[in-house]
Parts: sequence; structure tokens; C-alpha cells
Amino acid sequence: MIVSQETAMSRIIVNTPGQGLTVPEEIVQAAGLTGEPVEIAIKDGGIFLHRSTSIDEAKVRAEALERIFERSRKIPLHGLSIRELIDEGRR
Repeated sequence: MIVSQETAMSRIIVNTPGQGLTVPEEIVQAAGLTGEPVEIAIKDGGIFLHRSTSIDEAKVRAEALERIFERSRKIPLHGLSIRELIDEGRR
């Protein structure tokens, strides 16, 4: 089986309706889904597995926060506190 970031294919057999679905390890690794909830959608007879929208949004927020913190480390405050800067901005 060839697994890449663009296309990851695998075969599974669903024997008992209503039972949990196990996603093959190759798919999990290729998609980076370890420990994440996913949604399963059916469209035009195909079955699609994708990240939960809330997980995607949480990742975007976490990455934005990390960028903010990273940039803030590069800006010196010269001994002032954030509160002092806020108060100065109000004057």
C-alpha cells in the first residue's frame, strides 16, 4: 500500500452495523489524526472521513495564540508592565 499526504487509501470491512469503525494506522498517520475526533460523511455514495470543524477551529486559534506569544517575546517593554502600557494608551 502506498500512502502519501495527497492520497491515502486503505480497505476495511464493516461486518456489524452500529459497531465502532477502526481507521487503519496508515490513514491516521498520513492525515495526522492521532487522538482527534473525526466526522464521517456520506455523499453521492462515497464515505468521507474528515476532521471535526471544531477541532480545525481550535487548531487555528492555538496557532494564532502561539504566533502572538512568539511575536510578543521579540518586543521589549523596557521595564513597563502591560497595565502601565494600557493606561498610557488611554491618556
